[in-house]
Amino acid sequence: MKESLFNTLRNFADESLFEGDEIVKVDPGRRILFDAVDSARRPDGFATMLVDLLPAKEFKDAFRKRHGVPLTYLHMLIKACTLIMKKYPWTNYMIERYRVIHPSSIDVGISVAGEEVITPVVIIREADKKSLIEIVEEFRRKTAEAIRDEEKNLEKLRKIGRLLPINFLRRMVIRYLAQSYRLRRQVVGTVQISMMNTKETDLFIPMTMGTAVLMGVGGVANRPVAVGDKVEVRPSVYVTLLIDHRVWHPLHASELSKELRWIMEHPEELEKTE
Repeated sequence: MKESLFNTLRNFADESLFEGDEIVKVDPGRRILFDAVDSARRPDGFATMLVDLLPAKEFKDAFRKRHGVPLTYLHMLIKACTLIMKKYPWTNYMIERYRVIHPSSIDVGISVAGEEVITPVVIIREADKKSLIEIVEEFRRKTAEAIRDEEKNLEKLRKIGRLLPINFLRRMVIRYLAQSYRLRRQVVGTVQISMMNTKETDLFIPMTMGTAVLMGVGGVANRPVAVGDKVEVRPSVYVTLLIDHRVWHPLHASELSKELRWIMEHPEELEKTE
C-alpha cells in the first residue's frame, strides 16, 4: 500500500507539466542566481511609513540649481540613512552565524535596474564620510559600470555553474558562502536600499541579501498627506524597513523610521555635516 502510494506520488511529480507547457532552459549562470535568491534570508519583520516629500522636492530643486548636479530622492535617502546609522551605531550590524559584527564603516548597497532576477548592486563605501555631491557623482559612475559589467559577471557565473553542475552540491556551496560576512559586505555593503521608482508602484518590499536592515522604497507620486489639521496633495513615498530580528528590535525600526521621516521633511540636515 505504502509502495503504491509512493509510486503514485512520484509519477504525479514526474508528470507535473500540463499539455502544451514548455520548459525554458536555464543556463548554469542563472541557476546560481536562482540558488542565491533561495539562500537569501527572509526578513523577520518590516515597518512601513508614508514620507511627505514636498520639503525634499524644494531642497532637491534648489540644490540642483545651486550646484549643477542631478540630485534625486534616492541620493537624499542614501545620505539620510548614513546620518541615522552614524547617530545610532547599533543600526549598522551584520550577522555571521553566531557572531554579531559592527562594521568599521557604513557601506550602502543600492540595487540598480538590470536584466537579471538579481539586480546589480552599487556600493558607496564609507558613505557617511561623503557629501551629497560626492554621493551623486559616485553613484552615477558606479551605476554605469555595474550595468555595463552585468553580462560579464553573468558569464563568470556560467563558468562557475559548469564546474558545479550537481544541484544539491551547488546549493550547499552557495548557502555556505551566503553566510560569509566578508563576502556579503563586499557584494551588498553593510546596509541596503532598493527603490522601485515608478508612479504605478506604491509599496515595495524587496528581499534582504545579507544585511540586518534593508530599506525598500516605492514610487514617488502625489498623494493625500496630513499637514496639521488639513489634508493636502503632495509628492510622497512609502518607505519600508525590513529587519533581521536577531539584532533588531521592532522598536528600533520605529525609532529609525521616525528619524528618517524627520530628516526627509527637514532636508537641510543633509548638508549640516558636510
